[in-house]
Amino acid sequence: ENLSFWELESIARKLYSSSLETALFETDALMALLHQHAGTLALPTEVAHELNNATHLLRQSISLIEKGFPVIYATSLLHGSLQHLESVKNDHRFFELPYFAPDHYLAVFSPLVLPLLLPMIVGLVREVKRFRELQNKVDRC
Repeated sequence: ENLSFWELESIARKLYSSSLETALFETDALMALLHQHAGTLALPTEVAHELNNATHLLRQSISLIEKGFPVIYATSLLHGSLQHLESVKNDHRFFELPYFAPDHYLAVFSPLVLPLLLPMIVGLVREVKRFRELQNKVDRC
């Protein structure tokens, strides 16, 4: 038995609403993750493009529904968006960068920097003292 267009549209509308909820939830979760760990996440360009494509398809899908187009067309765009979101979530290049506390940087760079800075600081102190002595001599004269 053949299904009529309104029956297909009814099925697609139900599928669309559940898929839209899933897509919005996934997008919110990814955006919250990016916002929370903005400084510590590695987001390669290709992964960012996938995320942009997902949000673009999601916007197009919602726009088609708002313009009154059949839900079947919007559902295909929505599923494309879900596929892009899944590829972002499962991408191995989307990972958290290793964390280095400030004391780790201090432990690594202090043996390199202190031998350079210490003579410079001692020399600067000597020059300031010598400059003050010269200023005092000039003021006395």
